[in-house]
Amino acid sequence: MHSLSRWIPGIALCANFDGQDAIWMIRRINGPNVTLANIDNKTVLVKAQAELEESLENKTLQFMADYRYNGEIVFQDLPEKYQKETVRKHAYVRAFLDSDDQKRSKRKLEKIIQAVAENIDDKKPPAWNTFNYWLKQYFNAGCQIKGLYPNDPKKGCRDLRVDPRVREIIDQSVKFYFKNGQILMSSIHQMVEAKVLKHNLSNPDDLLVIPAYSTVAYHIKKRSYQAYVRGRIGKNKARLECANVGEAPETNRILERVEADHTPLDINVLHDETKTLLGRPTLTILIDHYSRMVMGFQVSFEEPSYASAAMAIGNAILSKKDLLEFYGIEGDWPAHGVMELLVADNGTEFWSDNLDMAISEVGSVLQYAPVRSPNYKGVVERFFLTHENHVN
Repeated sequence: MHSLSRWIPGIALCANFDGQDAIWMIRRINGPNVTLANIDNKTVLVKAQAELEESLENKTLQFMADYRYNGEIVFQDLPEKYQKETVRKHAYVRAFLDSDDQKRSKRKLEKIIQAVAENIDDKKPPAWNTFNYWLKQYFNAGCQIKGLYPNDPKKGCRDLRVDPRVREIIDQSVKFYFKNGQILMSSIHQMVEAKVLKHNLSNPDDLLVIPAYSTVAYHIKKRSYQAYVRGRIGKNKARLECANVGEAPETNRILERVEADHTPLDINVLHDETKTLLGRPTLTILIDHYSRMVMGFQVSFEEPSYASAAMAIGNAILSKKDLLEFYGIEGDWPAHGVMELLVADNGTEFWSDNLDMAISEVGSVLQYAPVRSPNYKGVVERFFLTHENHVN
């Protein structure tokens, strides 16, 4: 049973309330009551926490993070690359489900593939028969996302078959390869071999197997190209070589692309009564790339986290009418709706707690900007610069 701490704004639920079987997002906590918003039709309900606890106990309510299950594999247990691949497949399947008919002809599937590939910027779109196989898997799984999970995690050992202590020695030695000294890969292997031999001489009853040269080389080649350039050639060279990576595409309509990011505000806040320093708040913002309108935001004194990101996304998706009335603001804020593509940086707050899957469940695709490519999210970066200039 989940604790009461799980009833926080931004969390998505799958439940049946008042005959509405849908996905709900926690919008606001008001004492013992929880305000829920239907993701599809924006219906707002107020439920007592005790009632939600009872529904959770009776299994008529589930947290989205716990909803998808595939045998012994849960979505959050999949490696990151398999999570991305599952979300990519789901984007194509969702486009098929949204089409006028359910015919799976070659011509129709190729048309859907072309449209989705352009929308999500897929450099290697599937062939029509591969797409047809994904649809078969999806329907065979009862129209659940688990049917799109890659099969690789179900296979045997996919990692280095070495003793954990040897793996630690390899990790410590590999660091020396990414230095300006230009040390050879064979020298790294000799370093690993020497450390393993030292252990064996000191522990004759606990001998370790010396890893092969190919094992050490494989461990080195797993590192990114940016890490190689930065470590072996220099930070300046890496900055110049990777400066133009990931230019943002153009957009043709509202909600086609929304950019998200955080920034600490250049102000210090004092408590109204005690006059003590509360600190510098952090602003989480989402901006529509086409209209340049702010879709949603969240201000918090905490470090950027999944909660702040989820609350900002919830604010962007839902209508702002109730929010304006709650704070007594006269005016209109028409920006709301489910974005087709949400672009965020590689911060842990955008990776934790399966935000990728939560975004997919509401009908969007979460895309991560390339490393050190602020121009890929130029609209939101420009907003922060303009805000900073106004404050100063």
